[in-house]
Amino acid sequence: MRKLISLLTILSYLFSPASSFAQSVDVSWLKQAGISCGGGLGVEVQGEIESALIKRLAIGGIGGEGSYSQSDVETLLSQFRGQQKQPVYQDYLTCLITLMQTATTASGLPPKEVELSSPISVDPLDVVQRGQRFSMAPGDVVAVRDMSLIFTVDKLSSNANGTYLHFTWSNSQTLEGQTRTYVLQASPIKLGESCVIVPYKINTEANSASLLSNC
Repeated sequence: MRKLISLLTILSYLFSPASSFAQSVDVSWLKQAGISCGGGLGVEVQGEIESALIKRLAIGGIGGEGSYSQSDVETLLSQFRGQQKQPVYQDYLTCLITLMQTATTASGLPPKEVELSSPISVDPLDVVQRGQRFSMAPGDVVAVRDMSLIFTVDKLSSNANGTYLHFTWSNSQTLEGQTRTYVLQASPIKLGESCVIVPYKINTEANSASLLSNC
């Protein structure tokens, strides 16, 4: 599975209804945003959604020369999202909408002057599955099981009592989480119901920890 974008869950929280402004969206920008958002999808599936969207825009005659109304693009994306049952598809489509709105907000220009021509790049995000062993250093972030559950290693430490992993986690679906909590090496970390990860080896000298997921 390819990497999905970092902070996708946070971006989904920022989603708001489609803008009525008449900004234009170039196909090249849409494809670039799709690369950033589509890390959790197979290449074939992402390509199908992208082709379906562009085809629908062209058939509708709501744009020309590869440039389309932002509000029309957002409407189609919202329709596609409503048709998809798998959360990773919905996250992908929500991400595209949010990136357009972010670009609009960041420009600081009046609506008629906004151009979504600059590519937006975001950090990748690995998804850790059940039974997978993985390593993390302070500051690293992963999604556990799916994109709704985000786990971060804050720091590693040790004293006379043992070696510790300090962490933060949050679940965007259940709104559960913990901030800057710590456990001893080999102690289970419970991330909500039926989800546990274990830092089975903490190496403070190498500033890294090895973990095992049971989520």
